[in-house]
Amino acid sequence: MQYVPAEHQKALDKAFRSTVIIVLSFCFTPLLLVALGYFIGAKGGAIRAAETYLLVTKAAYGGALIAGVAVVALRRFWLKLMRGGKRPVAAVLRKLRLLALLGSVLGEIVAIIGFVAYSLSGDYQFCWRLGVVGLLLILYCFPRRWEWERTLTHHAQA
Repeated sequence: MQYVPAEHQKALDKAFRSTVIIVLSFCFTPLLLVALGYFIGAKGGAIRAAETYLLVTKAAYGGALIAGVAVVALRRFWLKLMRGGKRPVAAVLRKLRLLALLGSVLGEIVAIIGFVAYSLSGDYQFCWRLGVVGLLLILYCFPRRWEWERTLTHHAQA
């Protein structure tokens, strides 16, 4: 556990708490889309031609793969870029919040891609697989208190 000065603690608590609430709200969308897909059930699907189905499959899983790699790369490189120099506390907290929110948005986009692919094809596998992948990406970007404290103590100006 890192020592965070008292003058920074209040700002850290406020930013961290609000970010956790926002990211938790992002977790409901993939769950809602998977449940919605299960209960509505596609009526045979709009497309079943082999070539078109293959195109939807490639687009859906390709988009999910690109978003997943983007989330991991964004998180790793962003935290690495923050290593250099001292910054104001507010700037460090803004960057940490933005990092968590961007990753969560990409995770939500993956779940939406899965639901759209399911709606087009009628194959529920798209919906639940990409819904789970989207939820895992959101959880990967979930703010970690210890990480925020460490980043704040190393990069914030006193």
